[in-house]
Parts: sequence; structure tokens; C-alpha cells
Amino acid sequence: HVFKVQINAEHQPAEQDKTKANMVVFLLVLCIFAIVNSSDDLSFDPELLELEQDDPKLIEIIKRDFLLPPQSPEVPYNFSVTKINVRGQSNQPVIVNEQIFKNRVRNGFFIEAGALNGEENSNSLLFELLLGWNGLLVEPNLDYFKDLKAKNRKAWALGNCLGTQTRPEIVDFDSNGAYGGIIHNGKRPTEDIQDVRMRKGGMTVEFPNSFGYSAYERKTVKQICFPLYSLLLALGNPTVHYFSLDVEGSEMPILKSIPFDKVDIKVLDVEIIMADKIFPGTVEEMDRFIKAQGYDFFQKVDIYDHIYVKKGYLEELNEL
Repeated sequence: HVFKVQINAEHQPAEQDKTKANMVVFLLVLCIFAIVNSSDDLSFDPELLELEQDDPKLIEIIKRDFLLPPQSPEVPYNFSVTKINVRGQSNQPVIVNEQIFKNRVRNGFFIEAGALNGEENSNSLLFELLLGWNGLLVEPNLDYFKDLKAKNRKAWALGNCLGTQTRPEIVDFDSNGAYGGIIHNGKRPTEDIQDVRMRKGGMTVEFPNSFGYSAYERKTVKQICFPLYSLLLALGNPTVHYFSLDVEGSEMPILKSIPFDKVDIKVLDVEIIMADKIFPGTVEEMDRFIKAQGYDFFQKVDIYDHIYVKKGYLEELNEL
């Protein structure tokens, strides 16, 4: 970070000199504060925040500056193990593929929001590796995102968060291993990285250090979040066959920001355990909202997720 402060050498009255000096000190303090509280560079055009989610200028900026294209098929994957787990966090992709798609959908499109490093607990690898799907991997934890890029996934990638509004927004993001997320009104997805426990569904679940938790230093960073609809438009608004939304508490406002009448999302897989803990919206309210957008509840997965299918899609699949 380089900061330049230009001071007019022309003589000014003493009071004005003092005011200007105070202002310079104030600006320098703000700059130092920004550096200390965020180790990641956040460079963007402020005009970005004024653009609506379907603005062509915003779509072009996302395509040009933020989305990373899929790695070439000729480039080999770079996973940490030779035997890849494609069952996801709790068997979600297997359930979706076998019970909904019945292994019939080839060359589909997925979105995985909360993609981690592109390998661990991935809800999208099954579709990419076994069924030849393309997709979009969203991971705002920049430590994880750096590792994700090194895996050579054959999918688009975004190192930013999904937005909770219909315009881009700047948020404070709790960069906290696998359990980081947007901070809202001072509420964080997890309280203490040293105590790796979370109460979920009345259970206390302990997570081993090997699960990407202690590998990165916990920090609060500024992040730019984009509306999902903007990202889809930047990709040509493809049909999304499977959308996995696991973002530690901001699921409800993200869903509410989507113009469902302008997109085609067939299957929704939404994490529910953090509902109403960071942003308002209970599991019941989320369920009612999703059903009101034209979806049927399909199945609850363990204590974690609710899976929904777009009305009429199961009949569509039966005709394949």
C-alpha cells in the first residue's frame, strides 16, 4: 500500500494550517487502520456499488475483473490425494444425483457457494468428475481460494461472496477456515477459533484440526459481495441444475436477492443450521420463502441441509 499526501506549499493562516495538519493525520490513521485490519488488498471502482444487479456495466466488470475461467481439460487436476471423496459434506451430491437426477443429467451446471479449497467436502466434484458438468465455485476466504485455484478445477471460480442485496456490497468477512462468513450486526458464524466447537441442531460437533480449520490465521477482512443474478448474467444465465448454498448464516438474504422469475435453478441444496443466527430468518421462514418461489421440499440431509426441487422438474426428468 502506497499513500501520497500532497500539501500545498503556499502560505496559509495558522488556523488553516492546523486544520489541514489534523486532517492529514486523521487520513493517515484511517489508512493505517485499514492496513492493520485487512491483510488482503481490496481494489475496486466505488461506482461498482451503485450498479443494479442487471446493469450491463456491472456484468462486464465481473467478467473482466473477478471471474476466473475453468482450467483447460488438458491440465491435470492437482488434488492432495489420489482417491477423491465425491460424497460431499453429508452425501448431498450422491442423494441429488441418484434420487433426483437418477444419474441421467450429463453436461449440467452447478453452483457451489462455500467451495472451500475445491476438494475437501466438495458438493460439486461428483458432477464435475463423473458427469462432465461445468459450474461456478464461490469461495470468499482468500486463503482457501488460493488453494482452490491450485486444484485446476474445470469450473469457473470467484474469490468473493454472494451478496445479500441487489447491488454489490462491501462487507466485513470473518475469514475463519471452513466456518467463516459475513459478519452482520457484530454476529460471526463462530466465536473462537481456539475452541473448535459449534452447536448444531442440539448437538456439539467437534471438528478435527485437519479439516482446514487451523491451517489459516483467523482474521476479519473487507470483501466485495456480488448478487448471484449478476454472476449468472456474466456467465450467460445458464440453467443451474444444482445450487449448493452453504455460507454460514447468510443463506436467507442471499435467496431473497435472487429474481427467481429470471433464472432457472432446478435443485436447491441450502444449509439450514445457521438460520436466524446471523441474519434474520428461521428455518420455517426460509422453507416458506423457497416454496413460494416454486419449489417442493424434497429431503432433509442429516442436521445440515434442506433440498428443494423446482416444481415440474421431476416430471421433466422422467421424460429423459
